[in-house]
Amino acid sequence: MHSLNPFDCPDGVIILEPRSVYDKGLIRYDSEQGCLVYDFDKCVEAIMEADGCSCEEAIDWLCYNTVDKQMEGWPLFESADGLCDV
Repeated sequence: MHSLNPFDCPDGVIILEPRSVYDKGLIRYDSEQGCLVYDFDKCVEAIMEADGCSCEEAIDWLCYNTVDKQMEGWPLFESADGLCDV
């Protein structure tokens, strides 16, 4: 898989911060939805690595603070089963 540079996306696209963590899970820009798409599992792994937490803690943190946000242009998350449904 190639590395996506979020700065190649249109202005105003929401990019998750810190980039040193979340860029590891960046998959693509979805032009139909107008947002970035992240790999949920890779984001969990990146949070575990960055924060030294367990998988369960990383999932809880990611879901509560990031995935569950409902706003226009907010990034989508995919898992092995498809798009995460929140």
